[in-house]
Amino acid sequence: MESRREALQEKRTAIMIVDDHALFCEGLRRIIDAELDMEIVGAATSGLDAVRQARHLRPDVVLINDKMPDCDGLTSMRAILRTARAKTIVLSAHIETHVMSRALKAGAAGYVEKSLNGPQLISVIRSVLRGSVVLSATAAKFLVSPPSPANAVEATSLLSELTPRERQIMVMIAEGRSVASTAQVLGLTARTVHTHRKNILVKLGLRTTTEMIGFAFRQGIVNVDSTYLLQRSDVILRFLWINLTMNALNWL
Repeated sequence: MESRREALQEKRTAIMIVDDHALFCEGLRRIIDAELDMEIVGAATSGLDAVRQARHLRPDVVLINDKMPDCDGLTSMRAILRTARAKTIVLSAHIETHVMSRALKAGAAGYVEKSLNGPQLISVIRSVLRGSVVLSATAAKFLVSPPSPANAVEATSLLSELTPRERQIMVMIAEGRSVASTAQVLGLTARTVHTHRKNILVKLGLRTTTEMIGFAFRQGIVNVDSTYLLQRSDVILRFLWINLTMNALNWL
């Protein structure tokens, strides 16, 4: 047990906090210090100081507020990414679609609200370190618009065309699983899962997997009450772009 503790401490993940609220930073420090394999190596209260510290400290993860007093938090994040190979997680007091879009396109590995509890935050950090792009449940819900009553009726009719297996596969893919992972869990071949996915798209009148994910969200088929993970950033960005484009068209 002692050797495992020592091994974890030797491989600690270096984390830097960038936020101008002292009490919030102190709370983050207590949460992270409780983890044997993580440590706070620096804390900055301004965007410019964050860039300077990141260049010197070379943190593995940067937790950064999207709104800093001296400059835009996302501007600081871009500068940090140019000088340090850090995973950046944007913390926001208020989830905003346009800010989320900018953050992800700028290279953020996560966009979550500040109200996450300790275990949720640690889960986000560990997921990002494994290579995932992380959105909290609240942020994920901003990716889709609620269906209109007419569309909801049509969607219900389309869903009734799916077999239980097809519906199961749609949910698993929408939750971020790859075809290979889905096949392994269900005891199927990847080719069979591919066939089911094609059938789902045909029955729902959709063209791409991204559209299928959006459909699953809008119909409440995917549970996003807990931290939502999507392991493929390209899907997040394409889905976000599609949603923003459709909203812009609706405003014209």
